[in-house]
Amino acid sequence: LYSGADFKADDVTPGAEPPAAPHYEPSGTQPRYPNALHIDGDKVQILKGISGTTNTKKTVGTTIVYLWAKRETGVDSVPFSELREACKQHGCLDEANFSSTMKHAREWIVVEGERGSQTCKLTVPGVEKAEELLKQLDGEQSA
Repeated sequence: LYSGADFKADDVTPGAEPPAAPHYEPSGTQPRYPNALHIDGDKVQILKGISGTTNTKKTVGTTIVYLWAKRETGVDSVPFSELREACKQHGCLDEANFSSTMKHAREWIVVEGERGSQTCKLTVPGVEKAEELLKQLDGEQSA
């Protein structure tokens, strides 16, 4: 799913992070990526595990897919606690490094707030990356 160049903190110059993606109003039509996501009201469940060669890649992938799904419910900003829980459910939560992992993924994620009450939003490239991952997950056949 990922090329070797993905998710490197060195790729983004500090202070040059992309802005958050504009607010998205869901269309209310047929759910997108039904084989990869289950969305019920404002509840989101990722149906398949995000692959990656490292836990960090899995964590970032799970986070951006989760943020994308929350945007589909009309929620742009998601608390760290909710993102941690999604990563925990998918077995990729590194509790000690979660915050720094999110901050290093600033090409795809905007982190806001103070320690203890931080939230994340997707950037425009983050929306595109999440859709790329979802297309792959949605097209995969179950064994």
